[in-house]
Amino acid sequence: MNIKKSTLFLLILLAVCGKTFGYNYFNQMEEDFCHKGVCYKILNNKEIEVIGHNFRLIEWVTCSDEDMLKTKKHVYDTLPSGRLVIPPALKYKGVTYRVVSIAKEAFRDCEGLVSVVIPNSVTRIGESAFYCCYAMTDVVIPNGLTSIENGVFNECSSLTSAVIPNSVTRIGNYAFANCENLRSVTISNSVKSIGSHAFYLCERLKSVTIPNSVTSLERGSFRECYELKSITIPGSVTSIGKQAFWGCRTLSRINVPKGSKERFKSMLPEKLWNMICEYRS
Repeated sequence: MNIKKSTLFLLILLAVCGKTFGYNYFNQMEEDFCHKGVCYKILNNKEIEVIGHNFRLIEWVTCSDEDMLKTKKHVYDTLPSGRLVIPPALKYKGVTYRVVSIAKEAFRDCEGLVSVVIPNSVTRIGESAFYCCYAMTDVVIPNGLTSIENGVFNECSSLTSAVIPNSVTRIGNYAFANCENLRSVTISNSVKSIGSHAFYLCERLKSVTIPNSVTSLERGSFRECYELKSITIPGSVTSIGKQAFWGCRTLSRINVPKGSKERFKSMLPEKLWNMICEYRS
């Protein structure tokens, strides 16, 4: 076998077996450029997406005669912290781009991030974008956002309040779950559904008013909100999922429109029937 053939054979062998006997460094996010510790991806000639902080995934695989062991670890190059203001537009290589979206898991595990201002140019925030941002106390949600995706603010345990703007039509599954210090939430009249476990374990939440636009509260939506004392549900709601108020041990009043008590009894477990109070709509 000549040198060229030997080299080619070795390269093929490494490509096939490299993961088995060694490690693999690669960029998990292929950013186009970074600005002040935040990375962006160019979507087209006018728009960019925030992809958060750059990081590498190190994968180490060890083989033995008995089994195969595999571990993965994220190594972060930059982690935004403190107060983060995302600009509505950025100039790169002479071209000005609008910031229109935040990618899935973009700021996941940014434990030092205290507050975030998101511009109104952003119309989409991906799933779990701020998952486990434990220190984040406040966030400005943009008016152009149409949906709060699944788990966006899950485990933001220092978040104290949230205002859902008029553009949002859905609050996703686990969107604010485990926000144990969330004390107030304002839900706009544009929201139509509140997802499964959306406010699960929001322990400090005391009172909630559901707007007339909402038609469904999905399974476990307010489960284990221990300090929730009252909730106002409009007549527009036609379905309430199982365990929506399970574990709400201080809940004493469920306000529903006059003449709808019997209808809501059909949607709620019997042990909650004595809490249903009618109000004049």
